[in-house]
Amino acid sequence: MRNTSSAGLTLDITGASADELVLTLHGDVDLATVSDLRTLITMSVASHPAATLVLDMTDVEQVDSSGLRLLRDLAMDTSMGFAVANAPTSLVRLLDLTLLNATITVR
Repeated sequence: MRNTSSAGLTLDITGASADELVLTLHGDVDLATVSDLRTLITMSVASHPAATLVLDMTDVEQVDSSGLRLLRDLAMDTSMGFAVANAPTSLVRLLDLTLLNATITVR
C-alpha cells in the first residue's frame, strides 16, 4: 500500500504483522513533509496495530531537525516499540550528536 504526501514523500507498508509494522519511506523527511508524514504514520499504525513500528529509511537522503523531532516523538510513544532501519549515515551521525541514539533504536 502506497501513500503520498502533498510534498512528494511516499510511504509504503512493506511488512505488517502483530510483531512489526514496517513502513518504507521514499524522499526527504523535512519541514515540507513531516506534517503529512506524521498523519500517514498515524493512519498506518491505526489500521495495522503491531508491537513495534519500524521505519525503513533506505530511500531517504535527508532528515532535518523537524524530521529528527518526529523520530524522537515516535520513540517516546509508549504504546509501541520503535526502530529505524537502513538509516542514512547523516541521520546516524545526528542521532549520535544529539544523544538520541540512546532513545531511538537503529537497525
